[in-house]
Amino acid sequence: MVASDLPIGDRISHYRGGRRQDAAAGPVGISPDYMSPIERGLKVPSVPMLYALAGELGVPAAALLSEQAPMEAESTDTAEAAVGRAFLGYGPPRSTAPVPSAVLRDRVEAAWRSWQTSGTRFTGAAETLPDLVSDVEHAARAARR
Repeated sequence: MVASDLPIGDRISHYRGGRRQDAAAGPVGISPDYMSPIERGLKVPSVPMLYALAGELGVPAAALLSEQAPMEAESTDTAEAAVGRAFLGYGPPRSTAPVPSAVLRDRVEAAWRSWQTSGTRFTGAAETLPDLVSDVEHAARAARR
């Protein structure tokens, strides 16, 4: 199949956002010189490379293969949207260091205590859960490597 028939390169570039090519390419073991033709549609990455790139970009591999337009960042910055993004997202790039488990444990316990004792539990959870969920998922993925 012709690479221009697949929007993979455009999707990789979209999800890479403002990060430099070498910041996304290096952690998955390719050079920016190899990444550039992928993003321009001149090369199609192998399936293992596609999964590695998706993991590094913090998106599911399906996001790079979908026929639908790439998801834009939510224009509304509500607590509900932030919690939804946390549960549906893939968190920070794989190359970032995960939060240490002891720190995560303390944050989970603090969130639990807040939920059990606070009169504003929903507001507190909305402020705490998005980052906590993202950091825990990232740490779990890093531990499985």
